[in-house]
Amino acid sequence: MRIAMINLTKVNGPWTEEANAIPDLVKSLLILTFLSILTVLLQADLHIILQRLGLHIPGISGLVWISLMVAGKTKWPKGISGTYTAFALSMATLLMPTAGMGMMAGGAWSSTFLRYGISGLALDVLWPLTGNLLVWSPVYVMKVMGITALSHVGKGLFVLLSCSLSGSRFPCNPILLILLHLAFGAGAGIIGYRYGTRVPGGLWPGGKSQVF
Repeated sequence: MRIAMINLTKVNGPWTEEANAIPDLVKSLLILTFLSILTVLLQADLHIILQRLGLHIPGISGLVWISLMVAGKTKWPKGISGTYTAFALSMATLLMPTAGMGMMAGGAWSSTFLRYGISGLALDVLWPLTGNLLVWSPVYVMKVMGITALSHVGKGLFVLLSCSLSGSRFPCNPILLILLHLAFGAGAGIIGYRYGTRVPGGLWPGGKSQVF
């Protein structure tokens, strides 16, 4: 009888762990979605502050939303967390026009999704180049900064392409626009990694997921 109970425990063990993995994944997705909403609100506040100061700094919002994407990659290094975050950010942006970030502010569905989606997809594709270990070392930091800078430039290139196709004026000199997106993307890489891995108690529930 005792041997049978031991064997039953061994059989049920993997199923129990698999069942517990689903709630952790759902919790992580909910956290990422909630943080996406907060990110959109922070971007709106940053935009208002810069307007009142009379400043126009293209790409500075990337310090906020690229950081969130990188924090997601600390949980899902081999998945599509960047693309999912881009989707969540796009939905939050489109559903909150009163924050000055949605369609009422002149944005279109396609442009909003592409603005975040290009960077999110690029981050998912390029992130494996950082390696398998999340180690705070000079080499790893340089890899993260390079990947996030290139991912953020994707959004800058989309802005330039959109302006060219619509005949609109560029936000600033194209070369300066690219340099600003590179700089803010690199800075966001450091912020996002440090936040995602250094929050007391951990930012994400459970272990690392290989699904997202």
